[in-house]
Amino acid sequence: MEPEVVIIGAGPAGCVAAARLHRAGHRVVVLEKETFPRFVIGESLLPQSMVFLKEAGLLPYAEACGFQRKRGAIFVWKGETATVDFGDIHAGEFTWTWQVPRAEFDHSLARGVEAMGIPIRWRCEVIAADIDDPAGPRLKIRDADGIESELRPRIVLDASGYGRVLPRLAGLDRPSALDPRRAVFTHFGGVRDESDNELEHIAVGIDDQQISTWFWGIPLSRQRFSCGLVADPEYWAKLPSDPKAALSQYIASHPHLSRRLKNCEMLFPPRELSGYSAAVKRLHGPGFALLGNAAEFLDPIFSSGVTIALKSATLAASCAERELRGEKVDWASDYAGELMPGVECFRTFVTTWYSGLLQDVIFTQRKDPDIRRRINAILAGYVWDKTNPFVREHQRSVKALSALCAH
Repeated sequence: MEPEVVIIGAGPAGCVAAARLHRAGHRVVVLEKETFPRFVIGESLLPQSMVFLKEAGLLPYAEACGFQRKRGAIFVWKGETATVDFGDIHAGEFTWTWQVPRAEFDHSLARGVEAMGIPIRWRCEVIAADIDDPAGPRLKIRDADGIESELRPRIVLDASGYGRVLPRLAGLDRPSALDPRRAVFTHFGGVRDESDNELEHIAVGIDDQQISTWFWGIPLSRQRFSCGLVADPEYWAKLPSDPKAALSQYIASHPHLSRRLKNCEMLFPPRELSGYSAAVKRLHGPGFALLGNAAEFLDPIFSSGVTIALKSATLAASCAERELRGEKVDWASDYAGELMPGVECFRTFVTTWYSGLLQDVIFTQRKDPDIRRRINAILAGYVWDKTNPFVREHQRSVKALSALCAH
């Protein structure tokens, strides 16, 4: 029987959308080009993500893996530290989350989807897509045996992440307004001397000489540590061209990283992402919607990627479920209109981070507890909470607070 909904991609967004639609009684099939487990970046979650996983019924599958808990972030700059505590936020159901090896995390969600009875067609690639057919979307696919066929669902949800299947095949891509940057990253083994506080916080370090250059340090366990460096092309030109040599040189030069990674070994050669920020001409159309990174990716700072992906999956599944019931759905309002305010809030934090304004806020000596809780809530991913004035008026609030703190 032909599926009502085809979901491209079995990552977190695809799994949440599939679970919600299946629980509502609809025929869903998930197409996944690869096999799991597979490596992917985006290992530090936000507490808001836990809400979406819980609502989709997938939280227990991830919880069974025993991932490292994350309770906040430690920012490091010029020898000083500033801690963001997710237990001290304006509002939010969860005050903690996980640091996750994405290969294991994504696989746990996919196993949960299959346990619900939702088919995932592994090693199945979408090779052509027509989203302008008046009769509905049409996908040409190639399965693991190389056999080609066609699917004609009522709705297609593209959760293909960096693969960006529909934007690529249907000409929906457009350049991002964010500056191009490059991230180089790997995992280290043998990290044994971290305190419990360090284990439960992501480390974000700002370069002493160039404020737009920063590193992440994510304790995935007591023995495994993810580390990456993010910078613009001009900064990378100052470092060795070999990614391993460049990352090693930077780690050796930074006191925080050199202490935590002393005598540790890289578990695989560093990987890299360049020009990763992306945007699209439209988020949706008759019979289709783009979810998460398939639509727009901002930046790895603040770990917003998975949260935005899961919010988009939650909204798109709700709209699709209503449409399949025969309701008239205003996707512009009910999908894009609900999703984008939170994305724009994150965008403000990204742009003010790279301009240096947000660092003034994070490292200020002013300790107004109410302001701290509101900022912490945004950094915990609660960017759709309209009771938070820093969400409602994010641009004005951050700029005004930054000016006050700097003064």
